[in-house]
Amino acid sequence: MTATEENTVLDSPRRRRFRPIWFAVLFVAGVAAWMASGQLVSSEDKQTAAATAEKKPVTPDFTVAVMTLRAKPITRFILVQGHLKPNRTVTLRAETPGRVVEVVATKGQRVKAGQVIVRLEAADRMAKLEHAKAKVAQTGRDLEAARKLMGKGFQTDSNLKTLAAAHESAKANLKAMQVDIDRLTIRAPFDGVLNERAAEMGGYVATKDEVATIVDDNPVLAIAEVAQQNVARLKIGGKALVGLINGKTVEGRIRYISAQADDDTRTFRTEIEIPNPDHANIAGSTAQVRIPVETLKAHFMSAQFLTLDDDGALGIKSVGPDGKVAFHGIEVVRAESDGVWVSGLPDTVRLIVRGQGFVRAGQTVQVAEARRPSEQTAPPRAQE
Repeated sequence: MTATEENTVLDSPRRRRFRPIWFAVLFVAGVAAWMASGQLVSSEDKQTAAATAEKKPVTPDFTVAVMTLRAKPITRFILVQGHLKPNRTVTLRAETPGRVVEVVATKGQRVKAGQVIVRLEAADRMAKLEHAKAKVAQTGRDLEAARKLMGKGFQTDSNLKTLAAAHESAKANLKAMQVDIDRLTIRAPFDGVLNERAAEMGGYVATKDEVATIVDDNPVLAIAEVAQQNVARLKIGGKALVGLINGKTVEGRIRYISAQADDDTRTFRTEIEIPNPDHANIAGSTAQVRIPVETLKAHFMSAQFLTLDDDGALGIKSVGPDGKVAFHGIEVVRAESDGVWVSGLPDTVRLIVRGQGFVRAGQTVQVAEARRPSEQTAPPRAQE
């Protein structure tokens, strides 16, 4: 075959028909290779970008002011509103009837144990007393004579016993007369103040009529009703602090705890004995009773720094060493006029005092140390 014939065969119509197909196949393969190359580059770029992002520090969104607080040991108290009453109050009543012939003590006067308050008229009691004495003497002589005759055999045993009984009766009657006369003088049973006096000069009092009221105001008692969940913390002889209406605070001792709760309030009556040597007029007034029950560590802060979490739990927000915000649940141990003592925190905590309303737990923030109380009021603005 000649060269001309060979070219004719190569350029035959069949050969020319398959040439575009090969071009298409080659084009598609090239495009696929280019796309695969692009994906590899894109994946590498993404990995590089991610690594770069990890190395890049996170910029905090807010700046907050913090104050470093350190825990201190304080005493937890049971706080109860109470009232004061005298140690004891006694109403003196007449034990025998009579007319008042002498008034020795006046209303409001301080009296000693045994001091006379009033005296009643004796009337015919003294004559009856003399008669009773004579009766005792007579029956005594009769009994003695009978005993002598009994020894000589001139007296019966039965008659002797009768005379002995008469003598004992006469002595009992004399003693009763003496007691009745002693009751004409009404005396103070203990040291105290004559708070009321019903008997007046010339007045008549019958048996059991009120004569006077004596109040023992040293010591006084602080009466408190302690809740049933706290009564187990109390003990007889335990210390208590009582705030008086005059602003003073005095120390007392628990002397009585009821063995049974009140049916209506479910509280236990507790009595605290308070010395009152100066006889201050405090009985009957209200009082705030504080009973120490334990010592624990707590932090003192203004109540404005307390906040709630999403579940409504009371706590505070702080910033840790890593710059992240943390929420701590707390318990209010004691309230003061200028703040509160709270427990449940680490010994040292960086309390957020400005900006706590703009940040959430887990968020990273910038920190500025608060130096003056005036810096603890206004919240900071969010950074752009």
